[in-house]
Amino acid sequence: MCLNVVRVSIESENFAHVGNYVQKALATAPDVGKEEPTVFAKLQVASALAYLDQKKYKDAATKFTELGMELEEEYNEVVTAGDVATYGALCALGASRTLVPIRPRRR
Repeated sequence: MCLNVVRVSIESENFAHVGNYVQKALATAPDVGKEEPTVFAKLQVASALAYLDQKKYKDAATKFTELGMELEEEYNEVVTAGDVATYGALCALGASRTLVPIRPRRR
């Protein structure tokens, strides 16, 4: 049930609901990562997208890079494997830019 609400919330771009329902799903079934790795991967992607919307690039990069190959072609209506790699790399770059601010060069 929570996974369907998460998918609809992503499509509606209502990322506040995404984060809430991901947390609810993980609290309801704490062993979901061991029992259902595909479901857990979908929740990880949803959580990463919510972090991305909140401009928490370091957290989003962590979530994207923690994903394995569990999704394969299971969640293509939301994100593909190539998207996960691209988003992870861009979020890592965005996180590194916020950690070390760019200063103008003095002459």
